[in-house]
Order: sequence, then C-alpha cells, then structure tokens
Amino acid sequence: MATESEAALRRISEERTNFALKAARAGIWELRLGSGEMYWTETLEEIMGLARGRGPRTLDEFLASIDASDRETVRRELQQAIDTRAEEFSIEFGFTAPDGTVRYMEGHGRFIADGHGETDVLLGVAIDVTERRLTELQLQQAQKMEAIGRLAGGVAHDFNNLLTAILGHAELITANVVDPNVRADLEEITKAGHRAGRLTRQLLAFSRKQRLVPQVVDLNGVVVDLGKMLTRVIGEDIRLEIRTGLPLDHTKVDPVQVEQVLMNLVVNSRDAMPQGGTVRISTANAQLDAELAQRHEGAAPGRYVTLAVQDDGCGMDADTVAHAFEPFFTTKGPAKGTGLGLATVYGIVTQSGGFVTIDSIPGAGTTVTAYLPAAAEPLQPAVERALPRALSGSETILLAEDDPSVRSLIVRTLSRHGYNVLEARDIAEAIAFAGRKNGSIHLLLTDIVMPDMSGPTLAQLVVRDHPDIKVLYVSGFPWSDAAGSAAGARASFLAKPFTPTALATSVRDCLDG
Repeated sequence: MATESEAALRRISEERTNFALKAARAGIWELRLGSGEMYWTETLEEIMGLARGRGPRTLDEFLASIDASDRETVRRELQQAIDTRAEEFSIEFGFTAPDGTVRYMEGHGRFIADGHGETDVLLGVAIDVTERRLTELQLQQAQKMEAIGRLAGGVAHDFNNLLTAILGHAELITANVVDPNVRADLEEITKAGHRAGRLTRQLLAFSRKQRLVPQVVDLNGVVVDLGKMLTRVIGEDIRLEIRTGLPLDHTKVDPVQVEQVLMNLVVNSRDAMPQGGTVRISTANAQLDAELAQRHEGAAPGRYVTLAVQDDGCGMDADTVAHAFEPFFTTKGPAKGTGLGLATVYGIVTQSGGFVTIDSIPGAGTTVTAYLPAAAEPLQPAVERALPRALSGSETILLAEDDPSVRSLIVRTLSRHGYNVLEARDIAEAIAFAGRKNGSIHLLLTDIVMPDMSGPTLAQLVVRDHPDIKVLYVSGFPWSDAAGSAAGARASFLAKPFTPTALATSVRDCLDG
C-alpha cells in the first residue's frame, strides 16, 4: 500500500515538474563528462522543435546544432565550467529549428562531482527566450537606424543649403550668358547639382524626414502604370513578371514615393542578375496578428497591402541582410551604386506607417516585401495642375535666413521680381524689422532651423503684430505639422535645394493663397 502511495506521489511530482517546465518553456539537460553523452527532457526537445528522442546525444552533436556565431562561445563556457568545477554558469545560444524558424535559448547549469570523476556531470536547465531576444534585437536595430537617420538628416540639411546656393546662382548666371560653351558648362554644373539633390532627398527618405503627400491609391494601378517604364530600365536580358492580387485593399501613400520604392527594388534585382533572369513584382493583401507583428521591427497588428519584388539573382548572406538598409552600404562594385537604394525604400515605407522584410539565400535570389497599411477610404481623384502665371509682385517680404549664400540668392531673386525685401541675418534683426513695420509686411520668409530661435517661433511673434501676414518656410529639413501650426492655414513650405524659379513661384502662390 505504501509502495503504491509512493508511486502515486512520484507520478504527481513528475507531472507537476513537467507542467511547470512546459509553462515556463524550459527543459532539463545533462552532460555526462565520463562518456560525453547528453540527455534531454522531452519538454526541451519539444521547445527546440525536435521529435521525441531526437535531441543531441553528444556534446559535439549539440554544438553542431547551434548557430555558428555562438558555437565557440558556448564551447568555451562549458569547458570553463568543467575546468573550474563551477557551482553556477550560464550560456545563451541561437539555433535553427527543423521547421526553419530561428530560436534562442538561455541555459543555467552547475558542475556536480561524484568524488571519483567517473560520473561527473554538468546539469542544467534551458529556457526559451526567443521572444525576449527578438524584442532586444529589434530595439537595437531600431536604435541604430534612428542614430544613422539623425546623422543622415543632418548631413542632408547642410548639403541642401550648399546646393541651394549652387543651383540658384547657376540659374541666375545662365539667364545672362550668351556664349554657348559657357552655357554648356553651367548646364553641367546644374545637372551635377540636381544629382546631388537627389542624393540628399534619398538621405532624407531614409531618415524619414522627407515631405510626403499621401493619398488613397490602388497599388495595382501604380505597379501596372510603372511597369512599362521598368521594362526599359531592366534591359532585354531580364524578364519582368507582374502579378497583381485581386481584389486588393486600398492604401494611403505618396504614389510618387511608392514608384521610387518599386524602381529602387527592381534596379537592385537587375544588378543582382548580371547574366539575366526574371524579376517578379506582386501585390497582395496581408493580415498580421500580434505574434507575427512582434517578429518585425516597426510592425503593428492589422491589415496591410504588400508589394514584393523577387529575383533569382546572387542573393545575400545573413550578415549582408543585417546591414542592407544602412545608407551607403553596398556590395556592388565601384561606381555601380550609392548604397542608398534600400535605405530609401526603408525610409519611405516606414514613414508611410509600414515595414520592409528581406528573404534571401546566397545563390538562390532575394525577395524584398514592403508592407503598407490598408486604408478603408475611397480612391481620391487626381489633382489638376495649375496653369503657369506671372511671378512678379510689389509686396514687402521679411526674410530671415542665417546662411549668407542662401540669403543672398533669395534677395537677388525676389528683388528682380519686383518685391521689397527686408533682409534679416538672424532672429533679432527679423524681430526688429517686424516691430518697425506696421501693417506693411505681406510675407514672412524664414528658415525653419535658425540659431537662438526656430522659424515657427519667430512666426508666432510676427503674426501677433501682423495678423494678415503670410508665412513661407524654407528648410533642408522637411515640413512638419508643428511648423504649420505656428501660422495656421497661411503657412506654406519650400524644400531646399530650390531654384530661383521655384522660389518665385512659391512666394507668389503663398501671397495669392
């Protein structure tokens, strides 16, 4: 009777232990040092995605099953535990389960001696920490990308000031030059300036600081319309396949920027197939639950519209994929790429509220998928273009710009169009001009980023004394809602770099708006 009771108690104790291990997603392992054999509990095999009884049976089998990047560290930690007869030690490793998923385990163990060294063992418990590790990795990646984004945005802002001066003065000079050779040289300067401007826009796209004009669109229409141009871009040795999902949800994005995303991805696929191949563009609806969303940086549960570009090119290894979205990172040869293609894709998609994934196998191709939030609103009608009109005027404009080259360009441009320009080098001069002029300033033209005080703060001060004044912001950084709120509906924005013609047009639009 006592024996049956003891057996029942042991069974209950075992069931309790197994229940606790399963609930904690943990298991027990044992390494017998004399024979080198390893033993695993069923719960640990289950956590690692292994069939019952298929856990590694030797130390070498165990080490071979974990990620190569962790293998030597784990070997060293275990050997140190043996050498020091450690009362407690910890290891952490990643591995790829049979179903292809990557998992992470955290192990804690101790050395247990029998006094003779014949049956000394390392005994430990291993816990599934995949969710925690993925969250940590996503946070690290997000922090890294945020830091790089701030750097990229700052560089773009400074270069936009320089490019505004270069492009603006080149346009002013060109208007007065007759010699065809000199005009040709000036045109080359202008072309180079515009190419540099595209690079700064890509940097701003990566840093998610560009100005987007989102509207509800049918992504299939964007893909099909751009498909005709893409066939010319990829060349005759590459086949283009477009597969549109039907019916497809609408999405609210900037269609011009989505075209940029598609163009960059297709060009990357083309470059990955120098001997030719197939590029496949596809769209589809996707539903992400909380578990799936947690596995992707920047993702939230909900409905998405996906845009995928697949190729059968050279592919990328895991380390390359980990750096693929960083600006100026490229595996292409010299003069074959700037390293801004995927960085731009990353910035545009994340600023649009989505996220991007890369699936790639060396030698077997790459699939890049952009997830864009689905929108319930109906499609928006196309906006008609305004007809050209006169750009001159006689109004008084208060200019606040701390960069001498940009300030000189603006003064020359607006003066030539007949405006009266009050030139302020800093905030103090701008405030002084505003205080002396009673009701005769029609437009405040100010940089958003200024020493001592921001442009929007200056606008708040000026608007109080001149309630009918209009405001035009210029900046190498993008427009923000915070800037617009300083002057309400009367505020407009012009991004640097800009040309004299673009400046005159924006000033006239703002005054007439």
